[in-house]
Amino acid sequence: MSHNTTIAEANALADEAGSTINRTKTQILRFFLVSVLSLAVVAKLHQFVVHPPVGSSLWESRWLSVAAVLLEFVLIALWVTRLYSVKTRVFTIFCFSIFAVVSLVKWISGAKSCGCFGEILVPPFITFWLDVSVVVWLILIEPHERHSDERRRKRALSVAAIILSGGLGTVIGLVALSSIARLAANGDISGSGRVILFDPAEWKGKNLPILEHIEVPVDLQNGSHLILMIHHDCPVCQKVLREFLEKRQETGKKGTPHHDVIEVPPYSEKLKVQLNSYKDNYTFGRLSNSRTWFIETPIFLEIENGILIDYHQ
Repeated sequence: MSHNTTIAEANALADEAGSTINRTKTQILRFFLVSVLSLAVVAKLHQFVVHPPVGSSLWESRWLSVAAVLLEFVLIALWVTRLYSVKTRVFTIFCFSIFAVVSLVKWISGAKSCGCFGEILVPPFITFWLDVSVVVWLILIEPHERHSDERRRKRALSVAAIILSGGLGTVIGLVALSSIARLAANGDISGSGRVILFDPAEWKGKNLPILEHIEVPVDLQNGSHLILMIHHDCPVCQKVLREFLEKRQETGKKGTPHHDVIEVPPYSEKLKVQLNSYKDNYTFGRLSNSRTWFIETPIFLEIENGILIDYHQ
């Protein structure tokens, strides 16, 4: 009897040790998955803000990116709250298997980045093996349900609801951002969105397409121009504008680039009145108000025959 009891106790201790090791592995995997998924979400959000996807192919589709972010929020909520651990494990295996297939297709096609982390360039072969490793890890770990009282369960559901609500709000924001229009090199506007992002760094050393949308009585495509773009209701713009025009008066026109003041909509007639005393020293124009322009002002643009030589903000 004593011998049997000793064996039973030894088996119980072995089972408890195995269970402890398994829980430790699960906790490590949980931390790893939540960290990687959170990084992927943040990177995609950054990409949508800086360079929203406007491509027509499947991999560049805004809807694919939106779906990926929503799915990542669901996975984060499940792993953070540890709800339905066995079902979560199966669902995660399914998701990361899909991720692995996508990475494999991009790897084979020669893509430089998987696109999983927004503008962070990660070669597809790395994400493929990462996804496969997660799947194998999940398969090898013995699943177990987490038993908890009703109060703890309700708390976990509340946390999950908060995470998913944040995810839904983020997705709605992504849909709005992804409708932002883009300027093509020839001045054409692509995309149905009303808002246009203008990033001068993108056009330095190139023909500046925004010139096609400026209404001004001089040809900005020819000669040297120093353009100051302002918003009428920007205090910093007002200060820079006065300094710009006063310096122009002191230096005179000879041997200097043509000075142009361009108002970014919304317009104000008060600005034109304010500028009357300087009218011989500059040319006044306005950026088209057919769209909403997202431009950080004040900004100076140095133009030579339509090419952006340099800019200052």
